Amino acid sequence: MGHEGVADRWPSAYGSGVMIVERLVPDGLWELFQRVASVAPLAAQVGGRRRYGDREVLAAIFFVATSGCTWRQTPEDFGPSRATVHRRFTEWSQARVWDELQLLVLAELDADGDLDWARSAIDSVNARATRKRPRQTRSVTIGAAVRRRSA
Repeated sequence: MGHEGVADRWPSAYGSGVMIVERLVPDGLWELFQRVASVAPLAAQVGGRRRYGDREVLAAIFFVATSGCTWRQTPEDFGPSRATVHRRFTEWSQARVWDELQLLVLAELDADGDLDWARSAIDSVNARATRKRPRQTRSVTIGAAVRRRSA
């Protein structure tokens, strides 16, 4: 009994892998992404398979982000392995590609007059600070591993 959702009905819900890549990453978005991803450092590849295309990986990342499925539930129809999709997501996150892409998309929408700055939404989370002192911790040795436990 696993997470049932879009990933479970993949073929009937979205069609072929090529169609879904073009649907999730349209040409305009792909052009913007190429501008920001070109500054992201490429990890050195030592042996192995040929590097999968960024567009297929980007589509798989968007699928995970929009469908609610986990990385392990990413359909194989995209092409790259689930590990590749997650690794590339991590690389692009560290290179701040997502932040740059968001700014670029907003700038393009604003330049085209498709962005209404008079309307906006702000989302935040507040957490009340406590006055309690942090709990003391002590080390407990279990075999060769050391774990931290509350006193």
